[in-house]
Amino acid sequence: MTRILAIVLIWPVTLAAQRIAVSQLGFLPSMKKQFTSPVPFSSFQIRRAGDGGIAFTGGSAIRSVTSALVGGSTIWIGDFTDLSSPGRYKVVVDSAESFPFDIGLSIYDPPLRAVQLFFYYQRAFTSVDIPYAEGPWVHASDADKAPPGVVKGWHDAGNYAVYMPTMTQSIFWLLEVWSDFTPLDDSTNIAESGNGVPDLLDEARWGLEWVRSMQDSNGGFWGSACPGCNNVYTYGSSFPTDMLPYCKAAAPTVQNTAKAVAVLAYASVVYDQYDHSFAASCLSAAQRGWNWMTAHPGSTDDSGPCGSYIQGSDPALLKTHQMWADAALLYATGSSVYETAFENDRVPIGGISAFNKSEGFAASLYLRVRSGANSSVQTALRNEIFAGADVVRASADSHPFGFATEYYWGCTGNGMHRSGQFSWRAFELDSTRTADRDQTLLNLDYIFGRNFYNLCFVSGIAGITNGRQHGFHEWMKALNASPWQFPGGLAAGPNQSPEPNDNSYPYARPYPVWGYWGDPENPRSAATPVEGRFTDNDSWSTNEVAINWNAALLYNLYAARKVASADRIDAAVESPYTLPLRPRIRQNFPNPFNTSTMIEYDLPSESQVRITVFDAAGRLAKVLLDAQEPAGTHRVRLDLTSLSSGVYFCRLQAGSFSDQIPLQFLK
Repeated sequence: MTRILAIVLIWPVTLAAQRIAVSQLGFLPSMKKQFTSPVPFSSFQIRRAGDGGIAFTGGSAIRSVTSALVGGSTIWIGDFTDLSSPGRYKVVVDSAESFPFDIGLSIYDPPLRAVQLFFYYQRAFTSVDIPYAEGPWVHASDADKAPPGVVKGWHDAGNYAVYMPTMTQSIFWLLEVWSDFTPLDDSTNIAESGNGVPDLLDEARWGLEWVRSMQDSNGGFWGSACPGCNNVYTYGSSFPTDMLPYCKAAAPTVQNTAKAVAVLAYASVVYDQYDHSFAASCLSAAQRGWNWMTAHPGSTDDSGPCGSYIQGSDPALLKTHQMWADAALLYATGSSVYETAFENDRVPIGGISAFNKSEGFAASLYLRVRSGANSSVQTALRNEIFAGADVVRASADSHPFGFATEYYWGCTGNGMHRSGQFSWRAFELDSTRTADRDQTLLNLDYIFGRNFYNLCFVSGIAGITNGRQHGFHEWMKALNASPWQFPGGLAAGPNQSPEPNDNSYPYARPYPVWGYWGDPENPRSAATPVEGRFTDNDSWSTNEVAINWNAALLYNLYAARKVASADRIDAAVESPYTLPLRPRIRQNFPNPFNTSTMIEYDLPSESQVRITVFDAAGRLAKVLLDAQEPAGTHRVRLDLTSLSSGVYFCRLQAGSFSDQIPLQFLK
């Protein structure tokens, strides 16, 4: 078996062997650009990757960090934010250099597409087919393995089980993407592409259909489904179609029912404009679940034969799930019943929401409520989010690679939850908090290469020099394809306590299994610094994937692309440029917006201009402008306060040419 060895950096080592840690994906032109050096420096250079020419010369480190995460070593942080010219570069400090990276406006587009398509590869109870599988990662349908009445969903991680805690967490992040960024792309090459519904919503619906199918006749929701009622099968030789029939496990509990209620109620708002019948069925299921949950407060034993994600019955944690359900139903209905319940169940935000706590998710939904929420409670929640964002920045400032996380299983996912739930949310709530916006991108820098091993933790991203090649994944191990791993999967990352039984089995068949411990190409010991406790092999405690980590990463990538959209507008407005050959309308920012937004458009020549707004059903909602306009760039303010919240389209008609942009209006 051929082994592919990632370039390993155990700091400190001799200078010649060291690399400068920087995001291999790169940077937006206007954003903060930093790197980490294992050696001190008085100056550094940014060189063009092609001809080696010097593009930028910087001075000494902006700060140093001494951290136990890198074995007590001191590292030095450099900054080259002033370099904004698009291109491909590398950082050079004396004889040490970084892997290449790009500066440009489209750097986040390839990983965003790959991370969203990850969910297609993880689909359960279906086939994965060419042409939607853009590589050798295909399998026949396993629909006949599903429990009676259960459909769709995503395999939780590298194994084949399907779990309510991570399913609902993932769906929530996908719905948050829609609410905050409204991606209308219907051509990402999944089976549903081209059906008139944005592909993001098609993918989220795949998870929602599973949630609905797990509802018991009594209204509560079951917690998991796994093969053979025990989730046991042989690693390396088990395809989805080889599984024993699945069974439903973990009979309805308050925890799992509350989570199902939350995402179904949220979905009833999101999907109403595309499929009213589906939206209504989601709301009905959510209300039945809430009634069951409130009538069975003692039903909290979520143990079962599938084993994972047992959430426990801590009363404080139970309240976090209930307040999530309350907030979602209040958002969907405006009923005072759910407002009262929310305030009764409310607990302060205590760190990120995860599989076993949900107060952060609840806060996000409660802040979306336009009518029926308590404004003083909303103010308190905003302040809690701001405080959380402050903690994230402080944590990142003391980190050798500017990353804010906790080093348990899935530290990369933890970081994405932190920046999504706190950093970006704080910036969305208060646009003057640009340091929180920057921290969102700094956390992404770590994921894409600014880390101990200079490794991109996401598989299959074009342009990455040193990327994740393997992983713990039942299907991938059995398939043994080339490339081995399908694109878009986020590795768990360093783990301060790798599992003692995450071992290597070199004589396993049909393929050797290389775990965290005992791999001669990735030697690790108790002395390995925390940041180094990762192996790009079959390690399930450091290199598995999970749908909830990927969903949070997807949210952060959409946030980054929104920043890129603002960069595009700034570049066009603030720098000299040639007018386009045909009229165009620019995407507004921010989007979603409240009350009004600025519409900007370009005319290559004098034209009769008509700007109109249509609702999602194609009905004319507003005529913004109808006038003769000279050549040039023009701005006009659009006020939609007389209309209801929803998705609209703003259309520019100039002579015989038209162009349009999507708008999301939130009152």
